[in-house]
Amino acid sequence: MPASPVVLALPERASLADAGGLLADLLRSLSPPRTVRIATQGVQDVSLAILQVLVAAHRQAAAAGARLEVSAAPGSAVAEALALHALGQDSGIVIDSGLWTAASAAEARP
Repeated sequence: MPASPVVLALPERASLADAGGLLADLLRSLSPPRTVRIATQGVQDVSLAILQVLVAAHRQAAAAGARLEVSAAPGSAVAEALALHALGQDSGIVIDSGLWTAASAAEARP
């Protein structure tokens, strides 16, 4: 039976001050074949520092054979922050049906 996913929640205002704690939680949680889910319901604001941690965590998860899923429904704070910072499919971010499931090392296209 597969292990239950680990669920981590972002705070209402996910900022630089929260990045270190999120990173520590992700490093402890990302191990194969485990799935880690980042809940973003109720999040109103997401800083670039948090997005950077999540991109790095996606890459680490892929390298380790683990899975990271981040809620990024259209119109959500995460989706809006990704768009604001030009982090979309052209930058290797993979979002399908409102779930951010990967961040490849692809370079942004001009």
